[in-house]
Amino acid sequence: MDIAEVKSALLFEDLSPQALFSSLQVLSRYALEHGATDKVALDAIIRFRDLIDKGSIKDPAITDAIYSLCREAGLFPYLSKEEIDWRDRVAFEFFRGPAETSYVFHREQWHAFQYLKSGRSLILSAPTSFGKSILIEAYIAQRRPFCVVVVVPTIALLDQFRRRLSKAFFPTITLSLLETTSP
Repeated sequence: MDIAEVKSALLFEDLSPQALFSSLQVLSRYALEHGATDKVALDAIIRFRDLIDKGSIKDPAITDAIYSLCREAGLFPYLSKEEIDWRDRVAFEFFRGPAETSYVFHREQWHAFQYLKSGRSLILSAPTSFGKSILIEAYIAQRRPFCVVVVVPTIALLDQFRRRLSKAFFPTITLSLLETTSP
């Protein structure tokens, strides 16, 4: 069995405990060879984690192994605080956002946030669902900057972002947004 077969097997939610264990072995070896932050490994880890949420994984040993892979991959938002052991809880709390927020960052968000916290500017281009908005909110909560510039590609996203920030920080900050159009 290889990692492609593991990903295919994970599409079926009623895998036997033996099939789950075998798949987890392959994923663990793959993550060891390629790194737990490899895109293929991350995808498989998230699929395993989804099976826990759906109730398809009932074995506590397999659940613990999946939580350990989540921790190794830096997927701290995927850890459920109520279900994790003390090792995962330490990692979970380490990657928590500012006290004013309830965020738990994944590893890449945490690195970007630390960079911002140090007072340096950051230009970040990241895919959808990376959590860029969470980073901006956490930065505003932590540093209370005078000015934050956010560039978004559509007016709809601009309005969505404005509503999100207003809800999180009104009346402590005033938002002024400018609309620009390109010729």
